[in-house]
Amino acid sequence: MYVTGLALAPIDAAAPWTACRSALGQAGQQDPARTQYVVVGHGGTTSDVEGADDELATFCGELALTSLRERGADPVLLNHACASVLFGLEYGQALIRANRADRVVVTGMIGPTGYDRAGMRVLRALSTGRARPFAPDRDGTALGSGQYAVVCDGERTVEDHVTAAFARIESISCRVAAEPRAGLRPEAVYDRMVDALDRAGVRAPDRIEAHATGTVAGDAAEEEAISRLLADRGIPADTVVVSASKATTGHLLHGAGAVSLIEACRHALASNGTVLVNAFGFSGNYACAVVGPPTHGVRHDHALVPELIPHSAPVGGHA
Repeated sequence: MYVTGLALAPIDAAAPWTACRSALGQAGQQDPARTQYVVVGHGGTTSDVEGADDELATFCGELALTSLRERGADPVLLNHACASVLFGLEYGQALIRANRADRVVVTGMIGPTGYDRAGMRVLRALSTGRARPFAPDRDGTALGSGQYAVVCDGERTVEDHVTAAFARIESISCRVAAEPRAGLRPEAVYDRMVDALDRAGVRAPDRIEAHATGTVAGDAAEEEAISRLLADRGIPADTVVVSASKATTGHLLHGAGAVSLIEACRHALASNGTVLVNAFGFSGNYACAVVGPPTHGVRHDHALVPELIPHSAPVGGHA
């Protein structure tokens, strides 16, 4: 499955179609009847939340669903917490392999409100400033906002239509462990990474796009799993780059995987290497994907990869 369209845009409750339109413009036209839209996140808007910020939508599933339905689509709503984008892509990949779709579009919006931040504070997951993934003095994450879209086409579609692509998704490995807690288990993170790499036939990735939210416990669990992965495979730690985009964008929650995938595509195009993408969510949602350069069709120009939207103040616990 190939990534043929990518978009990241500021949140705009009045224009929830912006990211989809941009990503579809990159990917080119396909039969709408053979396109499956997957909206990730919760339904509802801030009007459902007492005291919420009226100008933003929280987990804007309903806005995205309405926008797509107005355009004649029949979208699916999917929620696997902060691993939702990769779960959505796995769902779309299954449809393509079963010949039930030629294209999948995973999209959504997130605009956290005071209600969302209060919930994260209860979990002691928010920083008092910016997220500092893997930093020794990290003290939590910071919530970001935006709308996003990832368009993927099956291999036959790319080959037959000579469609330009950003990257090839070599494998996706998802699992729900049904854990009654907010933290990550290092062994569960390790298992998903190993499974994704083995499915792709890759011993060592050139880069790991970590989930790394900046929380003390979460980053420690992921770091432990990555260290074990490299040690078990005899991979020198200084040969694999580990990056974390949430220091720039903040945490887009359900949309976090889209930001990580954008960065993975950027590096796959630039280096011709493979990137392991991690996305993990509350209650045992674990997902990893292996992304490599396109092997068929035409490559998108590197300049078309969306730039990340810097996280702006107010941030963290003071937002």
